[in-house]
Amino acid sequence: MASPWLNRKTSSDPMLSEESLRRQLAYCKARLTDIDNAPHHSRHRQDRDRVIKRIRKFEAVLDRIRQSRLHTRVYRS
Repeated sequence: MASPWLNRKTSSDPMLSEESLRRQLAYCKARLTDIDNAPHHSRHRQDRDRVIKRIRKFEAVLDRIRQSRLHTRVYRS
């Protein structure tokens, strides 16, 4: 199942969207820990690749937000 919040546009307030991204990233990391601690025959293990993919996606978006913030600081002064 695709995660609904990735398809929706992020909030116009960058701090809000960044905060929600951080929360989702923390959730995914916790989920990955759960998956790693699950027995190897558990169905959880099948979700591992999907969770890792989402973690990478969230980190990339957060990185983009960080980069854009750096550039806006430079141009504002």
